[in-house]
Amino acid sequence: MKMHKKGATDFMQLILVIAVVVLVVNVVKPDLFAGVDAEGKKVASQVIEVKSEPACGSTTMTVDFVKKYAEATDLTAQNATVYINGGRKGLYSEGGTFTAQGGDTLNTYNALDPAQTTYYASHATGVVPCTGQTAAFMTSADFMKKGALSGIAGAAEVYAGSTNPSFSVINLKDYTSNPGTALALGAGAKETARVAITWTSKEAVGPADGNTLACRFTDSQIDQANVVTTLDGTPLVSPAKYNPSSSIFAVGAVNQTIKTWSMPAIDGSVRPSSTLDLLIAADANNNPPADTNVSCEIIDTDLFELDAGGVGVGVEDPDSNANVGRSSNSIFHVLLS
Repeated sequence: MKMHKKGATDFMQLILVIAVVVLVVNVVKPDLFAGVDAEGKKVASQVIEVKSEPACGSTTMTVDFVKKYAEATDLTAQNATVYINGGRKGLYSEGGTFTAQGGDTLNTYNALDPAQTTYYASHATGVVPCTGQTAAFMTSADFMKKGALSGIAGAAEVYAGSTNPSFSVINLKDYTSNPGTALALGAGAKETARVAITWTSKEAVGPADGNTLACRFTDSQIDQANVVTTLDGTPLVSPAKYNPSSSIFAVGAVNQTIKTWSMPAIDGSVRPSSTLDLLIAADANNNPPADTNVSCEIIDTDLFELDAGGVGVGVEDPDSNANVGRSSNSIFHVLLS
């Protein structure tokens, strides 16, 4: 069969167009194979997409904190201990500055060091904003009340706690004052000593994580299992969350034992006074002799630095068994007979 010259030319042009299309497809189609494996099989390649993020620059942070209830007074004699991304950055006085990178995790502990008896330590945390930005934590009530702009580090307020509460003990059996009159407690009996506590106005007791009530009892005279305490009508839980060592609260004799209860934190501006009822149970077979004392102490918690790094909370530093609370000698006695 013969093909006309024009028809042959058209047919060759069609073949050429198809070849060009195939060639274009081969050019634009991505190569999904990076090579072959040890057995000669084709291996798929990975497509990596690279994105560029704008740099988050450094920010100069300024330490700023004040005494609670006296917000206009900067605590210039106190220091802030700063941790960045879990590492200790250093100590900075009120008004001091340090540099942090945008995006760093910042933890600030005001009045943590040096250890002293005026203010409780306070803690604030958040993420450092990029230059020119304001992070949400900077304006939150939990972190900052003073600083609405970026570049402010530290909790705005710290509690004072340098004054001990005062105690007044009354025997509910006959409403006589104690220790002026001893609480008569026969074998197997239970009697209540009521302790009226006056907290110092505008100060706190144990705001870090509450307080520990610790009492000494003579084993042969008191049935400790049946001794119950209530604070403002609420029973306290025993044993306490934080128990002091013998270096902080020691027994006075070999036949004494200590019992502890957890107490809530006290804000003296909110609660000026409390009523602590101590229900004392005598041993079933023994009367407490004359001039026997039940001695109790309220021990407050605070924040402190650990030798291994980081910050702990408790009534004492386990590295040194030193009292880390701010109030001291918050002791009352109940005289028994």
